[in-house]
Amino acid sequence: MIGINRVFFGCKNDRFGGCGSLLNLHKPDALPSTKHHGFEIIGGIHEEEAVKLLQSFYNRENFHAPDHKRKRKPAIAEEGADDSKEVS
Repeated sequence: MIGINRVFFGCKNDRFGGCGSLLNLHKPDALPSTKHHGFEIIGGIHEEEAVKLLQSFYNRENFHAPDHKRKRKPAIAEEGADDSKEVS
């Protein structure tokens, strides 16, 4: 983190964020190093667009991932399709 003076970002991530949501890496005491002096953070830049971009990214399946790592989305039933079977 040496040499970072300011970080700009679109939106916080409550599960993985490092600048004021889950972790506070921007604060001087965040790391056990005398070389880390902290840095200014400026968030919320185009926040709505950033949220939509991240949602779009996480909703897609990674077709390049190995089969055992892929998270396949459940198939969505077509509208109007009737899966019920009639019993005689």
